[in-house]
Amino acid sequence: MCTVSYLPLTGGFQLVSNRDERASRGIAYIPRSLGYSGDVALFAMDRQAGGTWLAFSLRGRVACLLNGAFQKHKSMPPYRRSRGLVLLDWFGFPSAQTFHDEYDFTGIEPFTLILIDLQRRLWELRWTGTQKFLHEVNANQVQQWSSVTLYDADTAERKKQWLLNHLPNDRQLSVFELAELHKHFLYERWVEKEQRVPEVHTLSISVVQLQGQQVEWYYSNCWIRPDFKRHFVIPLLDSVASQSA
Repeated sequence: MCTVSYLPLTGGFQLVSNRDERASRGIAYIPRSLGYSGDVALFAMDRQAGGTWLAFSLRGRVACLLNGAFQKHKSMPPYRRSRGLVLLDWFGFPSAQTFHDEYDFTGIEPFTLILIDLQRRLWELRWTGTQKFLHEVNANQVQQWSSVTLYDADTAERKKQWLLNHLPNDRQLSVFELAELHKHFLYERWVEKEQRVPEVHTLSISVVQLQGQQVEWYYSNCWIRPDFKRHFVIPLLDSVASQSA
């Protein structure tokens, strides 16, 4: 939820998320699928709040969460609803614009949501705690986001440039290779010890790849249980073919 990279592919895309969180939150539950808000969403479930930081649906939509909006904020709980549950609520709306216009974000901690819709358009939704902002991002270019709660603007830009400099030009990376590449964005490697948030580590790396009518999901724990890995390859629903043609 704290370093997210987007890579366009021919006929699809890859989305990678490093979950930087307090180690006490533990390993997430990994369900294969769960019906939610009228759609079938697949995601790693947080053990404490029941939400998630990354989810995709069998219809081909994806949502990914980062903490904070435009600048670092002071957390002031209790909040009305977990941000990880707000992410899942999006799957009950027909579009990013409708979600932005109709959802009640009051009483929710600031966040950034990266959304990919059925047409594989890329959106960025930010909630500051008082204002919401939605705009479409160029889905034909490599993109990267870093949580403003953990990374300053200079560090975020250096991370993005590192990614651009290390992507191969001659071939597509597999989900396994991309996960290994994203290990270079482990929290401990980019934040000086005296500036780190106590107990925060990169707990896991998730890669979602949608290409054609197939979704591939790779999940790796890289802190509490480095041996814990999951890899799924799942066909999308047939109805997606006609909508994205």
